[in-house]
Amino acid sequence: MCLLHCLSVLFLLSLAPLRAEDTQGLVFPTKSYRDAGGVDVVNIDQVYVQFYLEPKLLSVLKQEQPITLKVPVLNDVQFTGKIKLIDPRIDESSGQFRIKVLIENPDHNIKAGMRAVSDFAKLKVQAER
Repeated sequence: MCLLHCLSVLFLLSLAPLRAEDTQGLVFPTKSYRDAGGVDVVNIDQVYVQFYLEPKLLSVLKQEQPITLKVPVLNDVQFTGKIKLIDPRIDESSGQFRIKVLIENPDHNIKAGMRAVSDFAKLKVQAER
């Protein structure tokens, strides 16, 4: 039981922002499937980064809006993507909504499962005006 609790705490800490302004997201492939031989095929020419944000930001986020983000394990190299999904539903337990940012990844530097961070603080200030 203690091990499960400790692992849960470590997982939650791994989701914590790196700076107060940063929001972490998780990288997903845009396409994946299992072939006839049972092998998972994952296309990472483009990847999605999924973020969960405060509802205040709904008024300032738009489809196709450019978003700059960094991938910490890639030495904080900056990437720019575009918002492709703004989920209109608010999650009951967290009180947040989901967005997906599409990033071109021709060199396959960004891998599925990596964490990415973006600074939504400026947008939050704009939404509070």
